[in-house]
Amino acid sequence: MTFGFCAVENASRLWATNQKKTAAAMARLDELVRAVVNRQGGLLFVIGGESFGAAFRRADDAAAWATELQVAMNSEPWAGGVELRLRIGLHTGETEQAANGYFGAAVNAAEQLANSGHAR
Repeated sequence: MTFGFCAVENASRLWATNQKKTAAAMARLDELVRAVVNRQGGLLFVIGGESFGAAFRRADDAAAWATELQVAMNSEPWAGGVELRLRIGLHTGETEQAANGYFGAAVNAAEQLANSGHAR
């Protein structure tokens, strides 16, 4: 499995600046992430605040997800001056599946990669 995580950069600052506009932007982000995960054949298995985790059976589907998501983010006419930027990390490896998602080193690595990156 290949796991992809994305997280909004500077989310705390955005929320502190304008909650109403940030809430609208986050709702739009949720729509974008879900649509792109579905188009690339993935499974959205975790949403936590301003981050999302998706699982893909093929690494090239995960890479296509990351690419398509960045293009969508850069093309989005963010309303009210709240422009979201994403950090994205991908990692392939063995994992365990539970009723509510996945766990294991590959999942953790993908999340850590996303959290250590810089948005584009």
